[in-house]
Amino acid sequence: MRVTIRTITIPGSQGRAALHQAVVYATTEQEATPLMTSDWSQREPEVFMAAQTWARRNTYIVSNPRTGAYYGSPAAR
Repeated sequence: MRVTIRTITIPGSQGRAALHQAVVYATTEQEATPLMTSDWSQREPEVFMAAQTWARRNTYIVSNPRTGAYYGSPAAR
């Protein structure tokens, strides 16, 4: 099954950093319930990679994967 990872960002303010969360959804035309929701973090790449790793570990195909040094190495897939 194909899944899509969406990130949610709560903008920061003076004295508080932005918070990020990643959510894994089945890739469908219909409204879907989340398959996985990450913890909140101040680093968006970390939550995206946590969701991507979870999806791959559970044998889902990620529709919007990220690769490269910033998001992790392709060898880790």
